[in-house]
Amino acid sequence: MEQNLPLPQRVKSTACDLTKFSILLLTLVLCCLSPGVLALNVSISGASSVCPNQPYTYTASVSTETGIEPCSNDYVYIWSVKKNGVTIISNDPNNSMGNYQVSGNSFTPTFPNELGQFEVTVSVPKPCVWNSPGFATKAVSISLMPIGPITGPTGLCPGKSYVFSIPSTNDAAHCYFHFEYTRIVPAGWSVVDVNGGQFTVSVPLSTASGNYQISVYGNHPLGSTPVSTIDVHVGNNNSPMNVVGENPNAPGPYCAGDVAIFRVTNPQPGIQYTWSVSQAKIISGQGTSEIQVKFNSSIYSNTGTAQVTSSGCTTSPTSTLFFNLEDCYGGFAASPNPASTELKVSFKSENDKGRRISIVSETGKTVKETRSHSASIVLNVREIPAGTYYLKIVSDEGTSVRRILIER
Repeated sequence: MEQNLPLPQRVKSTACDLTKFSILLLTLVLCCLSPGVLALNVSISGASSVCPNQPYTYTASVSTETGIEPCSNDYVYIWSVKKNGVTIISNDPNNSMGNYQVSGNSFTPTFPNELGQFEVTVSVPKPCVWNSPGFATKAVSISLMPIGPITGPTGLCPGKSYVFSIPSTNDAAHCYFHFEYTRIVPAGWSVVDVNGGQFTVSVPLSTASGNYQISVYGNHPLGSTPVSTIDVHVGNNNSPMNVVGENPNAPGPYCAGDVAIFRVTNPQPGIQYTWSVSQAKIISGQGTSEIQVKFNSSIYSNTGTAQVTSSGCTTSPTSTLFFNLEDCYGGFAASPNPASTELKVSFKSENDKGRRISIVSETGKTVKETRSHSASIVLNVREIPAGTYYLKIVSDEGTSVRRILIER
Protein backbone atom coordinates (compact mmCIF):
# COMPACT_ATOMS: atom_id res chain seq x y z
CA MET A 1 0.00 0.00 0.00
CA GLU A 2 1.51 3.30 -1.12
CA GLN A 3 2.37 5.60 1.69
CA ASN A 4 1.28 9.16 1.14
CA LEU A 5 3.65 11.64 2.78
CA PRO A 6 2.74 15.17 3.40
CA LEU A 7 3.89 17.44 0.53
CA PRO A 8 6.41 19.52 2.58
CA GLN A 9 8.22 16.35 3.75
CA ARG A 10 8.55 15.00 0.20
CA VAL A 11 9.95 18.32 -1.09
CA LYS A 12 12.51 18.37 1.73
CA SER A 13 13.66 14.82 0.87
CA THR A 14 14.08 15.67 -2.82
CA ALA A 15 16.12 18.81 -2.03
CA CYS A 16 18.43 16.74 0.21
CA ASP A 17 19.00 14.18 -2.54
CA LEU A 18 19.88 16.98 -5.02
CA THR A 19 22.43 18.44 -2.58
CA LYS A 20 24.13 15.06 -2.10
CA PHE A 21 24.25 14.56 -5.87
CA SER A 22 25.82 17.99 -6.42
CA ILE A 23 28.52 17.30 -3.82
CA LEU A 24 29.26 13.93 -5.43
CA LEU A 25 29.43 15.51 -8.89
CA LEU A 26 31.79 18.27 -7.65
CA THR A 27 34.03 15.66 -6.02
CA LEU A 28 34.23 13.72 -9.27
CA VAL A 29 35.13 16.88 -11.19
CA LEU A 30 37.91 17.77 -8.72
CA CYS A 31 39.32 14.25 -8.71
CA CYS A 32 39.13 13.65 -12.44
CA LEU A 33 39.92 17.04 -13.93
CA SER A 34 42.39 18.58 -11.47
CA PRO A 35 45.29 16.17 -12.11
CA GLY A 36 45.61 17.55 -15.62
CA VAL A 37 45.85 21.07 -14.26
CA LEU A 38 48.21 20.25 -11.37
CA ALA A 39 50.50 17.90 -13.29
CA LEU A 40 54.11 17.68 -12.04
CA ASN A 41 56.71 18.71 -14.64
CA VAL A 42 59.96 16.79 -14.07
CA SER A 43 63.35 17.18 -15.77
CA ILE A 44 66.78 15.54 -15.32
CA SER A 45 70.17 17.25 -15.56
CA GLY A 46 73.44 15.36 -15.83
CA ALA A 47 75.96 13.81 -18.23
CA SER A 48 74.70 12.21 -21.44
CA SER A 49 78.06 10.57 -22.28
CA VAL A 50 79.77 8.64 -19.49
CA CYS A 51 82.56 6.12 -18.89
CA PRO A 52 82.12 2.48 -17.85
CA ASN A 53 82.37 1.56 -14.18
CA GLN A 54 82.29 5.20 -13.06
CA PRO A 55 79.82 7.16 -10.85
CA TYR A 56 77.89 10.14 -12.21
CA THR A 57 75.36 12.40 -10.45
CA TYR A 58 71.93 13.26 -11.88
CA THR A 59 69.54 15.84 -10.43
CA ALA A 60 65.76 16.06 -10.78
CA SER A 61 63.86 19.36 -10.95
CA VAL A 62 60.12 19.50 -10.29
CA SER A 63 57.64 22.28 -11.08
CA THR A 64 53.90 22.72 -11.53
CA GLU A 65 51.80 24.89 -13.81
CA THR A 66 52.53 28.62 -13.52
CA GLY A 67 50.71 30.23 -10.60
CA ILE A 68 49.57 26.95 -9.06
CA GLU A 69 51.34 26.01 -5.86
CA PRO A 70 51.83 22.33 -4.97
CA CYS A 71 50.44 21.13 -1.68
CA SER A 72 53.95 19.94 -0.70
CA ASN A 73 57.55 20.28 -1.83
CA ASP A 74 58.55 17.12 0.00
CA TYR A 75 58.75 14.98 -3.10
CA VAL A 76 59.76 11.34 -3.32
CA TYR A 77 62.15 10.45 -6.15
CA ILE A 78 62.29 6.90 -7.54
CA TRP A 79 65.30 6.55 -9.80
CA SER A 80 66.43 3.82 -12.17
CA VAL A 81 69.03 3.05 -14.83
CA LYS A 82 67.82 0.89 -17.70
CA LYS A 83 69.40 -0.89 -20.63
CA ASN A 84 67.18 -2.12 -23.43
CA GLY A 85 64.19 -1.40 -21.20
CA VAL A 86 65.46 -3.62 -18.37
CA THR A 87 66.16 -1.98 -15.00
CA ILE A 88 69.73 -2.65 -13.78
CA ILE A 89 70.03 0.03 -11.04
CA SER A 90 67.16 1.37 -8.92
CA ASN A 91 66.38 2.91 -5.53
CA ASP A 92 62.77 1.69 -5.67
CA PRO A 93 62.07 0.51 -2.10
CA ASN A 94 60.12 -2.41 -3.55
CA ASN A 95 62.90 -3.48 -5.92
CA SER A 96 66.20 -1.82 -4.99
CA MET A 97 69.24 -2.99 -6.99
CA GLY A 98 72.70 -1.95 -8.17
CA ASN A 99 75.33 0.45 -6.83
CA TYR A 100 74.02 3.96 -6.21
CA GLN A 101 73.74 6.86 -3.75
CA VAL A 102 70.78 9.16 -3.20
CA SER A 103 70.83 12.62 -1.62
CA GLY A 104 67.66 14.71 -1.79
CA ASN A 105 66.77 15.14 -5.45
CA SER A 106 70.17 13.79 -6.63
CA PHE A 107 70.97 10.26 -7.75
CA THR A 108 74.53 8.94 -8.23
CA PRO A 109 74.63 5.52 -9.91
CA THR A 110 77.86 3.68 -10.72
CA PHE A 111 77.41 2.62 -14.31
CA PRO A 112 78.19 -0.97 -15.31
CA ASN A 113 81.51 -1.98 -16.83
CA GLU A 114 80.07 -2.32 -20.32
CA LEU A 115 79.43 -0.23 -23.40
CA GLY A 116 76.09 0.71 -24.92
CA GLN A 117 73.02 2.93 -24.70
CA PHE A 118 71.25 3.43 -21.37
CA GLU A 119 68.44 5.47 -19.84
CA VAL A 120 68.31 7.29 -16.52
CA THR A 121 64.71 7.70 -15.36
CA VAL A 122 63.01 9.31 -12.38
CA SER A 123 59.37 9.14 -11.28
CA VAL A 124 57.83 11.43 -8.70
CA PRO A 125 54.62 10.08 -7.08
CA LYS A 126 51.86 12.63 -6.66
CA PRO A 127 52.28 14.45 -3.32
CA CYS A 128 48.56 15.31 -3.08
CA VAL A 129 45.22 13.85 -4.10
CA TRP A 130 44.77 16.49 -6.81
CA ASN A 131 48.27 16.04 -8.33
CA SER A 132 49.23 13.62 -11.06
CA PRO A 133 52.68 11.89 -10.83
CA GLY A 134 55.67 13.20 -12.75
CA PHE A 135 58.18 11.31 -14.87
CA ALA A 136 61.35 12.09 -16.84
CA THR A 137 63.99 10.14 -18.76
CA LYS A 138 67.49 10.95 -20.07
CA ALA A 139 69.41 9.03 -22.72
CA VAL A 140 72.98 8.12 -21.71
CA SER A 141 75.76 6.61 -23.81
CA ILE A 142 78.66 4.62 -22.30
CA SER A 143 81.73 4.67 -24.53
CA LEU A 144 85.51 4.87 -24.42
CA MET A 145 86.48 8.46 -25.14
CA PRO A 146 89.94 9.61 -26.36
CA ILE A 147 92.67 9.55 -23.72
CA GLY A 148 93.42 13.22 -24.26
CA PRO A 149 95.69 15.36 -26.44
CA ILE A 150 99.33 14.49 -27.03
CA THR A 151 101.69 17.33 -26.16
CA GLY A 152 105.28 17.74 -27.31
CA PRO A 153 107.47 19.40 -29.96
CA THR A 154 106.15 19.54 -33.50
CA GLY A 155 109.44 20.42 -35.21
CA LEU A 156 111.87 17.45 -35.17
CA CYS A 157 115.33 16.69 -36.53
CA PRO A 158 116.82 13.41 -37.75
CA GLY A 159 119.07 11.65 -35.26
CA LYS A 160 117.47 13.19 -32.15
CA SER A 161 115.02 12.06 -29.45
CA TYR A 162 111.99 13.97 -28.17
CA VAL A 163 109.68 13.64 -25.16
CA PHE A 164 105.89 13.55 -25.61
CA SER A 165 103.18 13.45 -22.94
CA ILE A 166 99.64 12.16 -22.60
CA PRO A 167 97.24 12.59 -19.64
CA SER A 168 97.59 9.75 -17.14
CA THR A 169 95.05 10.78 -14.48
CA ASN A 170 92.09 8.52 -13.76
CA ASP A 171 89.58 11.20 -14.69
CA ALA A 172 86.00 9.92 -14.78
CA ALA A 173 84.95 12.82 -16.99
CA HIS A 174 87.28 11.73 -19.81
CA CYS A 175 87.77 7.98 -19.24
CA TYR A 176 91.48 8.32 -18.44
CA PHE A 177 92.03 4.86 -17.05
CA HIS A 178 95.30 3.45 -15.77
CA PHE A 179 95.60 0.96 -18.58
CA GLU A 180 98.17 0.09 -21.21
CA TYR A 181 98.74 2.50 -24.07
CA THR A 182 99.67 1.62 -27.62
CA ARG A 183 101.94 4.17 -29.29
CA ILE A 184 102.18 4.33 -33.08
CA VAL A 185 105.21 5.99 -34.70
CA PRO A 186 106.42 6.08 -38.32
CA ALA A 187 108.25 3.07 -39.68
CA GLY A 188 111.82 2.90 -38.39
CA TRP A 189 111.17 5.20 -35.43
CA SER A 190 111.10 3.84 -31.90
CA VAL A 191 109.74 4.55 -28.44
CA VAL A 192 112.93 4.30 -26.40
CA ASP A 193 111.62 5.20 -22.95
CA VAL A 194 108.26 5.17 -21.19
CA ASN A 195 107.54 6.87 -17.86
CA GLY A 196 103.86 7.04 -16.88
CA GLY A 197 102.20 9.46 -19.26
CA GLN A 198 105.51 10.40 -20.92
CA PHE A 199 107.30 8.61 -23.72
CA THR A 200 110.44 9.38 -25.74
CA VAL A 201 110.47 9.02 -29.51
CA SER A 202 113.75 8.53 -31.38
CA VAL A 203 113.93 9.85 -34.96
CA PRO A 204 116.41 7.91 -37.12
CA LEU A 205 119.21 9.89 -38.77
CA SER A 206 118.06 8.62 -42.17
CA THR A 207 114.55 10.12 -41.83
CA ALA A 208 113.59 12.21 -44.85
CA SER A 209 112.32 15.74 -44.44
CA GLY A 210 108.52 15.90 -44.34
CA ASN A 211 105.34 15.64 -42.28
CA TYR A 212 104.64 12.69 -39.98
CA GLN A 213 102.20 11.60 -37.24
CA ILE A 214 102.59 10.13 -33.76
CA SER A 215 99.49 8.42 -32.34
CA VAL A 216 98.38 6.89 -29.04
CA TYR A 217 95.32 4.89 -27.99
CA GLY A 218 94.35 3.09 -24.81
CA ASN A 219 93.73 -0.65 -24.40
CA HIS A 220 90.73 -1.18 -22.13
CA PRO A 221 89.20 -4.60 -21.34
CA LEU A 222 86.09 -3.46 -23.20
CA GLY A 223 88.00 -2.35 -26.28
CA SER A 224 90.31 0.37 -27.56
CA THR A 225 89.82 4.11 -27.12
CA PRO A 226 89.72 6.43 -30.13
CA VAL A 227 93.19 7.36 -31.41
CA SER A 228 94.84 10.65 -30.36
CA THR A 229 97.33 12.07 -32.87
CA ILE A 230 99.93 14.84 -33.03
CA ASP A 231 101.30 16.11 -36.36
CA VAL A 232 105.07 16.68 -36.52
CA HIS A 233 107.50 17.93 -39.16
CA VAL A 234 111.01 16.61 -39.67
CA GLY A 235 113.49 19.07 -41.12
CA ASN A 236 116.67 18.63 -43.13
CA ASN A 237 119.98 18.67 -41.24
CA ASN A 238 121.73 19.89 -44.39
CA SER A 239 119.46 22.90 -44.83
CA PRO A 240 121.33 26.20 -44.36
CA MET A 241 119.75 29.02 -42.34
CA ASN A 242 120.48 32.66 -43.09
CA VAL A 243 119.01 35.97 -41.95
CA VAL A 244 117.69 38.41 -44.53
CA GLY A 245 116.11 41.81 -43.99
CA GLU A 246 113.52 44.07 -45.58
CA ASN A 247 114.91 47.59 -45.63
CA PRO A 248 112.29 50.30 -46.34
CA ASN A 249 115.12 52.57 -47.55
CA ALA A 250 116.85 50.03 -49.79
CA PRO A 251 119.32 50.22 -51.46
CA GLY A 252 120.44 52.67 -48.78
CA PRO A 253 121.25 51.85 -45.13
CA TYR A 254 118.73 51.17 -42.37
CA CYS A 255 117.68 54.44 -40.74
CA ALA A 256 117.35 55.33 -37.06
CA GLY A 257 113.70 55.37 -35.96
CA ASP A 258 112.52 53.21 -38.87
CA VAL A 259 110.52 49.99 -38.78
CA ALA A 260 112.05 47.00 -40.58
CA ILE A 261 111.54 43.24 -40.99
CA PHE A 262 114.04 40.38 -40.57
CA ARG A 263 113.38 36.73 -41.45
CA VAL A 264 115.18 33.43 -41.82
CA THR A 265 115.64 31.48 -45.04
CA ASN A 266 114.33 27.90 -45.14
CA PRO A 267 112.02 28.21 -42.10
CA GLN A 268 110.72 24.96 -40.60
CA PRO A 269 107.26 24.35 -39.08
CA GLY A 270 107.09 23.92 -35.32
CA ILE A 271 110.57 25.41 -34.70
CA GLN A 272 111.44 28.00 -32.06
CA TYR A 273 113.49 30.97 -33.29
CA THR A 274 115.14 33.29 -30.77
CA TRP A 275 116.11 36.75 -32.04
CA SER A 276 118.28 39.68 -30.92
CA VAL A 277 118.75 42.91 -32.89
CA SER A 278 121.18 45.65 -31.83
CA GLN A 279 119.97 49.25 -31.46
CA ALA A 280 116.36 48.16 -32.01
CA LYS A 281 113.27 46.94 -30.21
CA ILE A 282 111.50 43.79 -31.44
CA ILE A 283 107.87 44.78 -31.99
CA SER A 284 106.45 41.38 -32.94
CA GLY A 285 107.37 37.86 -34.03
CA GLN A 286 109.84 36.78 -31.32
CA GLY A 287 109.92 32.98 -31.36
CA THR A 288 108.91 32.77 -35.03
CA SER A 289 110.85 32.83 -38.29
CA GLU A 290 110.02 36.52 -38.97
CA ILE A 291 110.20 39.59 -36.75
CA GLN A 292 109.35 43.27 -37.02
CA VAL A 293 111.71 45.74 -35.30
CA LYS A 294 111.87 49.46 -34.67
CA PHE A 295 115.33 51.02 -34.63
CA ASN A 296 116.21 53.45 -31.84
CA SER A 297 115.92 57.12 -32.71
CA SER A 298 119.31 57.81 -31.13
CA ILE A 299 122.06 55.50 -32.35
CA TYR A 300 125.57 54.99 -30.97
CA SER A 301 127.04 53.16 -33.97
CA ASN A 302 126.65 53.05 -37.73
CA THR A 303 126.61 49.24 -37.78
CA GLY A 304 124.23 46.71 -36.30
CA THR A 305 123.46 42.98 -36.15
CA ALA A 306 120.36 40.79 -36.38
CA GLN A 307 121.03 37.36 -34.90
CA VAL A 308 118.76 34.32 -34.68
CA THR A 309 119.17 30.93 -32.99
CA SER A 310 117.09 27.97 -34.19
CA SER A 311 116.00 24.83 -32.36
CA GLY A 312 115.47 23.09 -35.69
CA CYS A 313 117.53 21.20 -38.22
CA THR A 314 120.19 23.23 -39.96
CA THR A 315 123.88 23.22 -40.82
CA SER A 316 124.36 26.04 -38.28
CA PRO A 317 121.89 26.72 -35.43
CA THR A 318 122.87 30.42 -35.27
CA SER A 319 122.97 32.99 -38.07
CA THR A 320 123.92 36.69 -37.98
CA LEU A 321 123.25 39.52 -40.42
CA PHE A 322 125.45 42.64 -40.28
CA PHE A 323 123.91 45.89 -41.55
CA ASN A 324 124.57 49.62 -41.76
CA LEU A 325 122.51 52.00 -39.63
CA GLU A 326 122.49 55.78 -40.01
CA ASP A 327 120.66 58.88 -38.83
CA CYS A 328 119.09 59.51 -42.22
CA TYR A 329 116.79 62.37 -41.32
CA GLY A 330 118.92 65.40 -40.60
CA GLY A 331 119.07 64.99 -36.88
CA PHE A 332 115.39 64.80 -35.97
CA ALA A 333 113.32 62.12 -34.28
CA ALA A 334 109.60 61.28 -34.55
CA SER A 335 107.88 59.27 -31.83
CA PRO A 336 105.93 57.20 -31.22
CA ASN A 337 106.14 55.48 -34.56
CA PRO A 338 103.61 53.95 -35.18
CA ALA A 339 101.46 56.78 -33.78
CA SER A 340 97.74 56.81 -33.01
CA THR A 341 96.85 60.16 -31.42
CA GLU A 342 99.97 62.35 -31.24
CA LEU A 343 103.35 62.45 -32.99
CA LYS A 344 106.22 64.29 -31.29
CA VAL A 345 108.89 65.69 -33.62
CA SER A 346 112.18 66.60 -31.94
CA PHE A 347 115.19 68.42 -33.39
CA LYS A 348 118.75 68.89 -32.19
CA SER A 349 118.20 72.63 -31.75
CA GLU A 350 115.83 75.49 -32.46
CA ASN A 351 115.73 77.19 -35.86
CA ASP A 352 115.32 80.96 -35.97
CA LYS A 353 114.01 80.91 -39.52
CA GLY A 354 111.58 78.12 -38.77
CA ARG A 355 110.84 74.73 -40.28
CA ARG A 356 107.91 73.63 -42.42
CA ILE A 357 106.64 70.27 -41.12
CA SER A 358 104.32 68.23 -43.34
CA ILE A 359 102.68 64.81 -43.27
CA VAL A 360 102.31 63.47 -46.81
CA SER A 361 100.36 60.39 -47.94
CA GLU A 362 101.81 57.70 -50.18
CA THR A 363 99.97 59.31 -53.11
CA GLY A 364 101.75 62.61 -52.46
CA LYS A 365 98.82 64.44 -50.84
CA THR A 366 99.65 66.70 -47.89
CA VAL A 367 97.27 65.77 -45.07
CA LYS A 368 98.77 68.04 -42.38
CA GLU A 369 101.19 70.98 -42.39
CA THR A 370 102.53 73.46 -39.84
CA ARG A 371 105.59 75.61 -39.03
CA SER A 372 107.76 75.65 -35.93
CA HIS A 373 110.85 77.43 -34.64
CA SER A 374 111.22 75.35 -31.48
CA ALA A 375 113.32 72.25 -30.84
CA SER A 376 110.19 70.05 -30.58
CA ILE A 377 106.55 70.05 -31.62
CA VAL A 378 103.61 67.71 -31.01
CA LEU A 379 101.36 66.99 -33.99
CA ASN A 380 97.74 65.87 -33.51
CA VAL A 381 97.16 62.91 -35.86
CA ARG A 382 93.79 61.76 -34.52
CA GLU A 383 91.95 62.88 -37.67
CA ILE A 384 94.37 61.21 -40.08
CA PRO A 385 93.27 57.77 -41.34
CA ALA A 386 95.45 54.79 -40.48
CA GLY A 387 98.15 54.00 -43.00
CA THR A 388 101.70 54.75 -44.16
CA TYR A 389 102.79 58.39 -44.47
CA TYR A 390 105.95 60.48 -44.85
CA LEU A 391 107.02 63.17 -42.40
CA LYS A 392 108.67 65.93 -44.44
CA ILE A 393 110.87 68.60 -42.82
CA VAL A 394 111.89 71.63 -44.93
CA SER A 395 114.23 74.32 -43.56
CA ASP A 396 117.30 76.37 -44.48
CA GLU A 397 119.26 73.26 -43.45
CA GLY A 398 117.72 71.22 -46.25
CA THR A 399 114.88 68.73 -46.69
CA SER A 400 114.51 65.49 -44.74
CA VAL A 401 111.85 62.79 -45.07
CA ARG A 402 110.98 59.94 -42.72
CA ARG A 403 108.39 57.19 -43.13
CA ILE A 404 105.79 57.01 -40.32
CA LEU A 405 102.88 54.71 -39.55
CA ILE A 406 99.50 55.79 -38.15
CA GLU A 407 97.46 53.05 -36.49
CA ARG A 408 94.02 52.84 -34.90
